[in-house]
Amino acid sequence: MDLSVITFKDDTRYAYAVGRVRALETKFLTKADFSRLLDAPDFPQALRLLAEMGYPVSEETTDYESVLMAEQREALLLLEKLSEDEELSTFFRQRYDYHNLKALLKGKHSQQDLEQAYIDMGLISLENLAQAVMGEETRALPERLARAMLAAEAAFAESRSPQDLDVAVDREQYSAMTEALRRMENHFLQTWMTWEVDLLNIKSFLRLRWLEESTRLMERDLLPGGSLDAGFFREIREEPLDTLSQTFMRTPYGKAIAEGISQLKVQKSFAALERSCDDLVIQLLKKSRETSFGVEPLVVYLLLKEFEIRAVRATLVGKLNDLPKEKIKERLPSEYV
Repeated sequence: MDLSVITFKDDTRYAYAVGRVRALETKFLTKADFSRLLDAPDFPQALRLLAEMGYPVSEETTDYESVLMAEQREALLLLEKLSEDEELSTFFRQRYDYHNLKALLKGKHSQQDLEQAYIDMGLISLENLAQAVMGEETRALPERLARAMLAAEAAFAESRSPQDLDVAVDREQYSAMTEALRRMENHFLQTWMTWEVDLLNIKSFLRLRWLEESTRLMERDLLPGGSLDAGFFREIREEPLDTLSQTFMRTPYGKAIAEGISQLKVQKSFAALERSCDDLVIQLLKKSRETSFGVEPLVVYLLLKEFEIRAVRATLVGKLNDLPKEKIKERLPSEYV
């Protein structure tokens, strides 16, 4: 998993596609752009600046979330248009199926309408997925989603905890995604997925430690597909935070986790940990620039666009709620501030 040993396979079928996304990358928002957004005196002014930067918004925009979702959909459609591999498109579409399944299950058991949480970009229509969830009928679902739904329902029946719904679906999701990337035999994408899972598991572990809850729960909730197994977390579950930083230095994530732990102790907030983990993943994604012929730059364009959209959302939410500039900055990756 060392950045220096990631290998790429040249694929000249993607010569045009790589050129296309390289041109689009020049339109990514920069630190200077985010500096202007952060300096905006209010929400309408932030929207006006965002419009100047290419986002289809105006000062009268109230539903900015639909604008951000349209941007995300456009990036996904570009991947599908330029990709020579249908399985890759399927891989990224199915993430939204799992997201929608979690939202539908939580809405069902809380008797709330969570329609605003749905993202209509999956492989399964929201209507069909909703019918399956409300009727507890899995025959119309692909096996992967049926398995996730049954696991989530079983977990909730035992604990009555919405969090256990999420964990059960996440476990099935990452198991399916890891297996899909293994079939594609793409070293870069497999490494990205491994890092994603490891960082999610590390953050979950540290939250349990900080809240002084039993880290034995961690073994049950551990997401599959990472390089750090249950044994690793079992060995360190009694270590104090001060020494955990040194322990994680033996992993590829050492500096990022150490910084997050350091700020956690000072600020009593996980914002710095989230930020350092995002920084690490962005660093990995930019490694794809070492290849000129391959599918990796297409995937990385989509993922970096998603990071940008999340940063824009955090900025707009902050402006809408009159948060101080420094508080908003804490929620943004270093790429943008």
